[in-house]
Amino acid sequence: VAKINPNYLNEPIEVRISSKTDIYRDTLIVYNFKKNNEKHSEILLTNPFNLDIIVNDKLGRPAEGTVSFNPPPNDKSTFLLDAGKATVKVYESRIYDISINAIIDESAIYHTEQFDVLLEKKNDTMRIIVENAIITAKTNNNVPIYITYLDDDSVEIESLIGNGTDELELPYFGEYKFSFTPKGFSYPKEEIRNINQFITNLDFIIDDNFANCIESKENSKFSESVSFCKQVSRGNKDYCSAQVEMAVIYSNELSDYIESANTWSNIISMSKQGICPVNYTYYETHAYIQTKIDNFEDTLLNDIWAKHSGSMDTSFDKYVSLCPIMGENCNSGEQKLRKRILRSLSRLMEESFDSYNNTIDSEISSKLRELNQLFYDSSKKYSELVPSTEISEFMDRIDKFRLD
Repeated sequence: VAKINPNYLNEPIEVRISSKTDIYRDTLIVYNFKKNNEKHSEILLTNPFNLDIIVNDKLGRPAEGTVSFNPPPNDKSTFLLDAGKATVKVYESRIYDISINAIIDESAIYHTEQFDVLLEKKNDTMRIIVENAIITAKTNNNVPIYITYLDDDSVEIESLIGNGTDELELPYFGEYKFSFTPKGFSYPKEEIRNINQFITNLDFIIDDNFANCIESKENSKFSESVSFCKQVSRGNKDYCSAQVEMAVIYSNELSDYIESANTWSNIISMSKQGICPVNYTYYETHAYIQTKIDNFEDTLLNDIWAKHSGSMDTSFDKYVSLCPIMGENCNSGEQKLRKRILRSLSRLMEESFDSYNNTIDSEISSKLRELNQLFYDSSKKYSELVPSTEISEFMDRIDKFRLD
């Protein structure tokens, strides 16, 4: 606030405003005061503060990428690193959160730190030297972790004790495979992580229920194993792994194909919601497990074999569409699955035929006839693209047990 005492009213008077610290631009304003105690307000333009940001590694190789500010220092919030350098004009004194997204020697890095800007200094330099990544890791019972650099598995890396405090310097940024064997596991658990920060604290702690599930499975206590896996809650990082374990145990150890199929259906649903990873083999396995279901007592077979909308068609079609994108040997995999489905249909045709001829209940007979026709119609789809010589046994059986 400044008070001005003009000699006369209604005459122009020049007012020059300057900043002792040179934060604001010198400003010349002409006023024409018409009355005493007249008030005016002015917005002064700030002289920009030049902040040079330099990012390179310890060998001097420059980073290429972007620098982001929060809050924005001017009318932009993101700036390009050109040959490892960005010059940013800042117009407000404050602490800024600065994030670096960059690539050095084909390695992607991400780094954040704060920088305190004082406009009075007029300029400053923020220099970031990218050192090798430092990691810590925590595992159940502090079991050791063995590490492989995926870009070059010949690179020797020391093991790391999973106590969450011991540090290990990695030779490069990039993707690494971490292998460790938790208590109760007869095989190592593997996780792949992208290391792109200077300091990374890895959490490999396994849910107690999931660990008990695996331990019970290893001891051939399969019902107990399923019970533990069921207790791994949705949202837990081991939830999807627990669901897969359950689905496999149901089919391979307990011969409960309905529960196995239901569990695979849930896994697929979770993958669509982004809770579990998308995996084309989930659809293949779901279709395969459903070929083992022969429950004629409710509508389950109708739900599986309904044309287009049934769970068999849905999983088969999704497998066929995803495999070329995500997998390999897709043609042979599709051929094997078609044959497995036709084998199942030939069995279901015979069972529905025999049941139909051995029942006197008209309502049941009608449902069996509908199912028999549904199986027959499905066989037309799954026999496509398969050489007739390879499926003649199944097709002959299907024709033989078709109800007229």
